[in-house]
Amino acid sequence: MIRIQNLSQSLHGGGHEVKILNNVNLEISSGQFIAITGPSGSGKSTLLGLMAGLDSPTQGSIVLDGHDLTKMNENSLARLRGNKIGIIFQSFYLIPTLTALENVSIPHELNGGNQSEKKAKKLLASLNLTNRLNHYPGQLSGGEQQRLAVARAFINSPKLILADEPTGNLDSQNSRNIINILEELHSKHKVTLVLVTHDQDIASRAQRIIQLRDGRIISDI
Repeated sequence: MIRIQNLSQSLHGGGHEVKILNNVNLEISSGQFIAITGPSGSGKSTLLGLMAGLDSPTQGSIVLDGHDLTKMNENSLARLRGNKIGIIFQSFYLIPTLTALENVSIPHELNGGNQSEKKAKKLLASLNLTNRLNHYPGQLSGGEQQRLAVARAFINSPKLILADEPTGNLDSQNSRNIINILEELHSKHKVTLVLVTHDQDIASRAQRIIQLRDGRIISDI
């Protein structure tokens, strides 16, 4: 599903170069559940963003399901994300002026899907949000907002789910609920799941744990 070769990412400022990622090489097979761990500043979120095509690396290549992200323009990357990638952000990024149903169904409509509302309702029902369809994000609890973000990520039936600290803003009970949901959807939809987390208990539930430090992979278990 993903092949990363000689990937580096640097930031320049004040006459200095800061290496965020340093010559990362990684292959992820289709259908795997991967946890990426490491201390703050190790490059976890940067790596996830590059996998999503949200940024361009300083050097190296990222091939996702046969597509080299580093050779694609923004329009092509946007189409690829719509067709193949679901992203779950720690801060949710829900649209506050849209209802729960609209937040989930609109990405499907924009991707040219049919019966978007029907599919969104079915997905929201599977996440126990049927009684929240017409509520706005500000009327939902943190756990409900995160479940809504999960539903939005899965609405286009992606091959790859990228989750950046999806439980970072939740209490322990809601954190467990979200991971249970992700594991269930990963298995049911046979998607590749790559999850960034600092929580070792959550990481231990993955099939494979990749640890970063100072922009390098230091272990792959």
